Amino acid sequence: MNKVSKIVIYIPDLKGGGAEKVYLNLANYWIEKGIKVTFILNKKQGEYLELLNKQIKVINLNVSRIREALIKLPFVLHKEKASVCIAAMWPITSLTVLIFKLFFIKKTKLIISDHVNLTESIKRETNFSFSLFKLILRFTYPFADGIICVSEGVKKEICKLAKIKKNKIKTIYNPLIDEKNLKKLEYYKNFKKNNTKTIISVGSLKEQKNHEMLIKLFSKIDDKIDVKLLIIGSGPLKDYLKKLIKSLNQSNRISIINFDKNIYKYYLQSHIFVLTSKWEGFGNVIVEALHCGLEVISSDCDFGPSEILEKGKYGFLFNLDEENKCSDKLIKLLKNNQLSFNEENFHKSFDFSISKISNQYLDYMNDLI
Repeated sequence: MNKVSKIVIYIPDLKGGGAEKVYLNLANYWIEKGIKVTFILNKKQGEYLELLNKQIKVINLNVSRIREALIKLPFVLHKEKASVCIAAMWPITSLTVLIFKLFFIKKTKLIISDHVNLTESIKRETNFSFSLFKLILRFTYPFADGIICVSEGVKKEICKLAKIKKNKIKTIYNPLIDEKNLKKLEYYKNFKKNNTKTIISVGSLKEQKNHEMLIKLFSKIDDKIDVKLLIIGSGPLKDYLKKLIKSLNQSNRISIINFDKNIYKYYLQSHIFVLTSKWEGFGNVIVEALHCGLEVISSDCDFGPSEILEKGKYGFLFNLDEENKCSDKLIKLLKNNQLSFNEENFHKSFDFSISKISNQYLDYMNDLI
């Protein structure tokens, strides 16, 4: 029996990112189960807003800087009186712990969650002092009622950074696949793919995703092979990547397409999915590719891909310093005239079903209350 009657989710916004999609899926599932759900957003913006169930309440803090939330958030949390508050993505996680302790919010259990490789993210994507970051984690994370990490790799990293014992953290994979889609198997299998072999990569156009490597690798594929590359995403490196494509004379074979909520229409017209990330927290896009029956090639980066693909059982893993292995596998697949829907990968994707994972969250929350 559910003890949880109301859940508050605090994240920056509902733009088209991996963590945002996770909470969209969780919230929509929980509201259908009769649990009240409220989103607290620093900014009420993002592509996923229109996909939220209309019964879900959205509170807009309307703050541009994280520290500005320190003033507004305590009042909102006291007023909402939720069973559980989930705060996701550092520094929101540490800020929320601080607010719970300073303002004596005791009736609501606080769960914090991380979705990325924090070490790489802080060192490579911010100017924040890494030593100060670790200090903040060690003075905040142990005081949360619960901690959820999206992969075993992220869990081990948090244990090390925040000096927390493993039994204090729960690993729960991301909820991405609707079980209703089992009925779509025949539709997916018979979906008319392009006659041209198509490679797809999905992700923000930033250093982490390492699209530069993929573009250069693809440019070396023989022009006689009828193949194209679709890169789906938006981000700060878009102009640079477009110039790179042009300089390599690949404009007729490589397309960059802005992020689209209806991502499956691109997966289903493709044959091979490639992830070249330098680091991850989980790798939602790998699960989506498996679900659409694609062959998967992924960098064996920290963290996520190896866990999803079961160390290579459901896809090919390569080290980032072994581009030749990635290239060789890619060419081998492209020369396979029987390249078609991979049903085994499709069924594997349901390990990450929305209902299964959402219930794991509820079980964890019920144990805390």
